[in-house]
Amino acid sequence: MAAGLPHFSVGWSRSWGRDTFIAFKGNLLYSGMFKEAKEIILSYASTLRHGLIPNLLNKPNSRFNCRDASWWFIKSIKDYYEFLPNDNLLNE
Repeated sequence: MAAGLPHFSVGWSRSWGRDTFIAFKGNLLYSGMFKEAKEIILSYASTLRHGLIPNLLNKPNSRFNCRDASWWFIKSIKDYYEFLPNDNLLNE
């Protein structure tokens, strides 16, 4: 979640889907930041388009140019449920 710092820390280039979900388990789940993890999953879920997670999240000009971001997203949901098996994430 710190890829490209300091250049990618503000403005249009600050939220990268692929990098977020690659680092998701280590940065959020192992550190106990479950509320933040859930918010990130739900936020990105709201941006799905044709089954793709945006590589660069910049509404309304998000870039859907990464084919494996969606797989990392799905893995992050799986990892989330390993830490919180009784959560209602999928119902939200």
